[in-house]
Amino acid sequence: MSVFQEMAALLAIASAIGLVGIALRQPLIVSFIAVGILVGPSGFGIVSGGIVIETLARLGIALLLFLVGLKLDIGLIRRFGRVALATGLGQVAFTSIGGLLICLALGMGAVEALYVAVALTFSSTIIIVKLLSDKREIDALHGRIALGFLIVQDVAVVLAMMAIGTHGAAGAACPLFLAQADIDRYAAECTDSSSVALLVDMSYSMSNFGRFYHAKRIALAMDALIRQRFPEDSLDLIGFYTRAEPIRIDRLPLLMPRPVSLTDKKLSLRLPLDDADRAPQHLTNLQMAFDLAGRTLAERHGRKKHAFIVLDGEPTAFVDGADLVLRYPADEQTAAATLQSAQALARQDVQLTTFALIDDYYYMDWVAFVDRMTRATRGVSFYCGSDQLPRCVLESYIAGKR
Repeated sequence: MSVFQEMAALLAIASAIGLVGIALRQPLIVSFIAVGILVGPSGFGIVSGGIVIETLARLGIALLLFLVGLKLDIGLIRRFGRVALATGLGQVAFTSIGGLLICLALGMGAVEALYVAVALTFSSTIIIVKLLSDKREIDALHGRIALGFLIVQDVAVVLAMMAIGTHGAAGAACPLFLAQADIDRYAAECTDSSSVALLVDMSYSMSNFGRFYHAKRIALAMDALIRQRFPEDSLDLIGFYTRAEPIRIDRLPLLMPRPVSLTDKKLSLRLPLDDADRAPQHLTNLQMAFDLAGRTLAERHGRKKHAFIVLDGEPTAFVDGADLVLRYPADEQTAAATLQSAQALARQDVQLTTFALIDDYYYMDWVAFVDRMTRATRGVSFYCGSDQLPRCVLESYIAGKR
């Protein structure tokens, strides 16, 4: 139903029920409450109680209180003030004391009994004014005394709410007793911030077995996880091949491993680092990635710092002074230069975690380099297939925050 249809149905039903109430000599307010029960969710569900009806209800209450203000006369308040004050305060004292004693007799605590007793003390100004207005007795003597009585009660309500608020703010007067069964642990998040550098191998061999695809998956997943659940953490992505460079996360989906441009079985080449673009790009320069990760993490402010390395072979390139050195197959000089940079990174209080992709079981000699690097840096190493990489990296990241 639209809002207008709901309003039309509500008015029609209210009119019908109101006529029945008048015929039975019942107050209209009782009829209106019955209408609310019938058309509401507990009845036929004709009216959903949207914001329009709620706003109109508040407007009606405001107008009704405005009517109360119009009916109040300062002279009459002076005339009946003593009677209203005496009856109002007397009723408040009698009901509160009686309610307190009854609640204590029922086994309630002192604080709970006090709250219930205060709640029992007060009458509804809205309902009484509506009843008096419907009977046209609001200007009668008993109606004016009732209005004064209600005003005294309203003032007492304000004072009681102020006292309860002050009492609750003090805290000490209302102790909270908890047992172990009252506490339910439903979630636990670590608060230590972490700065993570994810180093991803982009050499040509990463195109085999879907390795680079899974590496991109975990990089995107970590970026989303950090943005949504750990906004104080940071993630820097570094790709390494013959060189190493930072990678923006928005560029990642379109990146691919570097293609082979030289098919020689052996390669030994030294050239100025400024001319690295002219060199074959499909080799593995892990040393340069470590140096870049060190400079990047030094600018981050996480309490814990991690370098996650995803690779599928040993390094075959390194930087020597101002020169770029390429060696294939890998040799000891390349391994030593790479280990030196790895140890320098570890000395910056960076935890190194290596994820060695071992899908190719025919070529496993290179994992000896991973073992050597893990011992030299006191790091952690995982040996997994490409499809297991996302789970391993995420588990390591979460565990590293504890």
